[in-house]
Amino acid sequence: MKTSLLKIAGSIIAALALASAAKATQIQGEIGIVSNGNVMNIDLNANTVTFTSGTNAKVNYTVGDYSAIADGTAVHYSSFTYLPYAPMTIWTINASTYFVLTSITAIAESSGLVLQGYGTAYLTGYDATPGAWSFAASQTTGKFNWSSTNVVPEGGLTAAMLGLGLLGLGLAARRQKRA
Repeated sequence: MKTSLLKIAGSIIAALALASAAKATQIQGEIGIVSNGNVMNIDLNANTVTFTSGTNAKVNYTVGDYSAIADGTAVHYSSFTYLPYAPMTIWTINASTYFVLTSITAIAESSGLVLQGYGTAYLTGYDATPGAWSFAASQTTGKFNWSSTNVVPEGGLTAAMLGLGLLGLGLAARRQKRA
C-alpha cells in the first residue's frame, strides 16, 4: 500500500515537473511610459496621435518582470490612428522589448484623450504575452503630460497545475479505499 502511494505521488510530481518545464515563461508585471517633453499632437477629427520622431518617451515606473528596466530608459512611441485602428508596434525600448497593440476597446475624448486596448508584450528573456494597454493625455497639442501603461497578469497556469495535482491525489486515495 505504501509502495503504490509512493508510485502515485512520484508520478504526480513527475507530471508536474514536465508540465512546468513545458510552461512558457510569460511576462508578469507592469510598465509605465511618459512623455520626455517632446511635442506631440492629437487630432480628434482625424483620430490620430502624432509624436515627434525618434526617442520621444521614457519609462517612469516598472513592476514585476519589467523591474530590470531602469526608470528614465528611452522609449520610442509610434504615431497612430485610433479609429479605425490597425494593429502595430505601439512602443519600443529595444529590438526585443516592445508592445504590439492589436485592438483599442475604449475611447474617451474630452479636453484630452483616454484609450484602452489589448495586445502582446515582448520582453527580453520572456515569451510573448497577452496584455492590456492604456493611454491618457491631458490635452491635445504641444508639450503636455501623457502616460501609457501596460499590465501583463499571471496566466493562471500555476493554479491549474495545483488543481490537477489535487485531483490526482483524490483519485489515488479513492482507488486505495476500493482495494
